[in-house]
Amino acid sequence: MTDAGDGPRSDPDAPTAKLPRVPSGAGEAPTAELPRVPPKAPAPRRERIRKPGPLTVIAGSFGLFFAITALLAAQMRRGADPALGAPKPQLLAAAPAPRHILVRRVIVTRIVESAQGGAPSNSRPPSVSPGTPAPPAAPAPAPAPLTTRSS
Repeated sequence: MTDAGDGPRSDPDAPTAKLPRVPSGAGEAPTAELPRVPPKAPAPRRERIRKPGPLTVIAGSFGLFFAITALLAAQMRRGADPALGAPKPQLLAAAPAPRHILVRRVIVTRIVESAQGGAPSNSRPPSVSPGTPAPPAAPAPAPAPLTTRSS
């Protein structure tokens, strides 16, 4: 008998016929008795798998975040940024020639005679000639130092 499509066996959804019950001892060999095998011991129970705690999940998440951030930072530092593409070479400008600075110094020599003790000195009084400019005024006093309340 084959399942070639001829008959009721070809339909997998077709109901099957009920077989009669076999009486006990009918299928056994009458002369030889099979040895009895003791029942197996029950398998040891596996331990229940528990979920990781919240601290483990948070620490793992932060560790993974910082590892990925460090890898991306190293990639950008190398110049292989995936968003910007390969860096373009930059042209460096030539160093300008050093500038020559000419410093002119004017040295003015003045002789200052001061009277000490209020007594006139034996020297002649200063004369003002029409061709000589007046001596410069005394410089202004320096301002007081800056003070703050923080010290």
